[in-house]
Amino acid sequence: MGLRQRKRGRRLVDVLNDLGNLGPGAVPPLIKALSSQEQIVGRDRLRSTESRVMLHDLASTALGKIGRPAVPALARALRDEDPLVRRCAAASLAMIGPGARAARGPLLKALKDDDQYVRVYAAGALAGMGRRSRALPVLLGALKSEVWDERCEAARVLGEIGPGAADAVPALMAALKDSHSSVQIRAAEALVKVGRVDQGTRALIQLLQSAESSARQDAALALGKLGPMAQASVRALKEALKDENEDVRQAAAEALAKIRREKPRKER
Repeated sequence: MGLRQRKRGRRLVDVLNDLGNLGPGAVPPLIKALSSQEQIVGRDRLRSTESRVMLHDLASTALGKIGRPAVPALARALRDEDPLVRRCAAASLAMIGPGARAARGPLLKALKDDDQYVRVYAAGALAGMGRRSRALPVLLGALKSEVWDERCEAARVLGEIGPGAADAVPALMAALKDSHSSVQIRAAEALVKVGRVDQGTRALIQLLQSAESSARQDAALALGKLGPMAQASVRALKEALKDENEDVRQAAAEALAKIRREKPRKER
């Protein structure tokens, strides 16, 4: 992609971000962005799948920020033939939370969608409305998916539910032994959010010893996000400052800074 195309792509990103702050009037163009990227970007459209997903995610986030006024259009988007559009619609409704109750019927139908991601995001949205009994079985099933990214998303959504997902603790503990480190990290983060802080923190500390540098980096970043709750990881993070990988060292330094900034050390 040339410089001119990259600049236009960045302008589109800025436009989508701004639309989220404009209220109900921005719903139609954002829905259009979800359903037809080509019409939004025109002849210089971003052709890669990654760019398309990024733009859809931005539009989805903007719709979530708008909130209740976007619900009717998002409910209709759950019936779109494009699974990516349905995924984004369900994710937006999950962001809106209880204010999206008008879409409960379409979300319940989405629990049987052919696309696993749609089912996961719809389950997260319903859980945010208090329908955890319908959501948890779907998410627990997704934790057993053969696709690692689907397992990862299921663990993340369970974490977003928080203490209401306590019944998922055994499955999340099992996910700490997943074959993919990203799933392990999301499961550990979810355990913390569900209320099992010690188990989740210990799992992240162990991942600082992973053979994969990306896993060590992600574990350090996750510990940093925990702030004061990650005090038990300080020693391990200090060791990670000596890691052979520069990104891991940087992530460990950032994590320590966050922990100390939120809870300053008394000794000097």
